[in-house]
Amino acid sequence: MLINNKAKQLLILGKIPPPIGGVTIHVKRLLKLIQGEGIVCDFFDLNKFKLFNFLRKMFNSEIAHCHSNNRLFLFLFSLTGIIFKTKTIITIHGNVKSLNKFYNFFEMLSIRFCYIPIVLNDKSYSYALKQNKRSVIISSFLPPLKSDLYLSENILLEIENLKNNYNHIFSTNASDYAFDKNGIEIYGILKLVDIFKELTHLGIVISDPTGEYFKRLKGKLTPNILIIPYPHSFSGILTHTDSFIRATTTDGDSISIKEALYFKKNVISSNCVNRPNGVITYETDNYEQLREIILSTMNNKKSYYNSQLNGFTDLFKIYQIT
Repeated sequence: MLINNKAKQLLILGKIPPPIGGVTIHVKRLLKLIQGEGIVCDFFDLNKFKLFNFLRKMFNSEIAHCHSNNRLFLFLFSLTGIIFKTKTIITIHGNVKSLNKFYNFFEMLSIRFCYIPIVLNDKSYSYALKQNKRSVIISSFLPPLKSDLYLSENILLEIENLKNNYNHIFSTNASDYAFDKNGIEIYGILKLVDIFKELTHLGIVISDPTGEYFKRLKGKLTPNILIIPYPHSFSGILTHTDSFIRATTTDGDSISIKEALYFKKNVISSNCVNRPNGVITYETDNYEQLREIILSTMNNKKSYYNSQLNGFTDLFKIYQIT
């Protein structure tokens, strides 16, 4: 078997919250699920990276699975796996070939040199498969833990106040104030704020764990727009709101979309990548179309749930293959 419980073991490399983000939440849940299966596993925190410790853990692992958006590190990781004969897995948490030529080059080498590349959508898969025939698509969604749903009393009161004053409450999130390779704000928060300033009969909760959007928008918001500018559970936000909006210009396999579907929420999203069944999509950057869909969605109570969203089933099979 690929995992040898007597000698070498599984190594997971990545970061866990804080900061709160799709990748850190994924790693946190993955470690908990692995523990629940009784797999011998070690964790290397990339926030505390030291080269000697990294090399030692790689040498002592039969299989290593890395979660990082740093393409240079993914290249180092894959190359180290070849040197130490460690079977390496990388998950590209985003759209493959979405960066500039320099980073795309090292991404390509990482995919080619690692044992199994995991990607999140069809477009990424077609590219990765040309570099590595063992490439697979696996959803990044892992079911939330009970601890993921906790919200403070202050947040619950603020959301309840919105519910008492507005017809329908939407939610959206951003891990940070960031821009894509074309210099466009990735998460579309500023555009959503403009839309909801006009749609004053609807409410929106904006999850802003770094507080960067709040700094830029402070004093410019209408009462129907609530920004939560510090770390908190977005899973909890989803359970207390009606619909979710993912207004991104670039994406991989959005955990927040899968989570909203898991909680049977209506989901509106840009079509910058393939989206799961049940998601209502609009043309990326067409904010007039998004506005019209927001207005129509509040009257659509149909919700979706896909029991096959859990990506751990497929990951567990990979960890056990020969």
